[in-house]
Order: sequence, then structure tokens, then C-alpha cells
Amino acid sequence: MMFYTEPGATRDAVSAEVRPALAEVAAAFSALGDWRAEAIMGAIQAAIDKHKLKLPKLAMPLRMIVFGRTQTPNLGPVLALAGRKRVLERLRAHLSA
Repeated sequence: MMFYTEPGATRDAVSAEVRPALAEVAAAFSALGDWRAEAIMGAIQAAIDKHKLKLPKLAMPLRMIVFGRTQTPNLGPVLALAGRKRVLERLRAHLSA
């Protein structure tokens, strides 16, 4: 499937500063009625605005958790293609570790 690899040891990729924003993104993703790139990026943007982060600070760990790599094509569309179930499973597994 696409460029998928299984996510590796990602705990080190997520700083204490980013963890609360990731938890918020996971909650927002769960609540999204519409799993499309625009809605996904809206949830991410809300978290980075609230936590005063720059997009790469959140996007790189998010990519690492979901895709096992820090670089992907545009984040919204690839998360949409990955599917809500897979994205949430990987986020929840990481956040509970």
C-alpha cells in the first residue's frame, strides 16, 4: 500500500511538548464527521494554533507514528488515504505507550 512501512520505535520522535497536541489531534480525528484532507488538516491546524507549534513540529512525529517515516507527500491527503481506523489505531497505540 503506497509507501507504507510499519511504524518503528517512534517514542523518541515525540517530544513532551508535542505529546499533548497529538492527543488533541487524536481526539479531533475521532470526532470528525468527514474524513477528508481538508477536515483532517483543520483538526491539525487547530491543535498547532492552540499549542503554539509550527506545522513541522507536529507533522513529523505524526508521520512517524502513522507511516513509520518523517517525510510523506502532503499530510492531509495521505492521512485521508490511510483511513481513519488505521490512523487512530496507531495514534492511540503510541499515546498509550
